[in-house]
Amino acid sequence: MTLEEPLAKSQNPSRRLPRKKARRRHGEVTIIRPEAPKDEAPMSAANEVPDGGLRPQGDGQGADWPRYPALLRELRLLQAQAQEVRQAEVAATLRWIKAAIRDYGITAQELGLC
Repeated sequence: MTLEEPLAKSQNPSRRLPRKKARRRHGEVTIIRPEAPKDEAPMSAANEVPDGGLRPQGDGQGADWPRYPALLRELRLLQAQAQEVRQAEVAATLRWIKAAIRDYGITAQELGLC
């Protein structure tokens, strides 16, 4: 095939290229651009540990080092919150059970407690 052949084919009126179909629009498209990467903090004397090494700069997700003590504090707070919620729900459940026992006249023997 020479350079003249494609030119000759495109000039031939009997040979036409197939037309592309028009694209249909399906709705709006929102383009979300990612945030620009944040520069890593430079290594400094503040990052040095007593043995002469360097401590990590973080886990790549923006959290400061060390994370373990912070996670332990959060765990203790969540455990205290869970205990408070449990006590409130147990109290509400006992009130409901006592009301049902009173309303239906259920005895300890019927419950199998005797």
